[in-house]
Amino acid sequence: MKLSVVFAACLLVAAVAAQEYGFQRCGKDSDCDGCCYGGIYCLKYAEEGDLCAIRNAIGCGCRPGLECVQTGPLWQQCVDNGGSGGGVEVEN
Repeated sequence: MKLSVVFAACLLVAAVAAQEYGFQRCGKDSDCDGCCYGGIYCLKYAEEGDLCAIRNAIGCGCRPGLECVQTGPLWQQCVDNGGSGGGVEVEN
């Protein structure tokens, strides 16, 4: 009996969290604003300046146009990789 009450409480908490924090199920990346992790649920990309080492290993990593680089002794952050858009052109 106690186990069923705890299980019901966990389901209720999960349902409320899903609505409040925007958890979304998906089947492919185009179903999400970020990426579809494991074909199960949507995750957001890390933005510029966000820590990214763990998010690269377990998640989406940095949003397109950003790169995860070592910025300190123990951490990595997303920084602009100078990819597409608005950069300075160099002539040869």
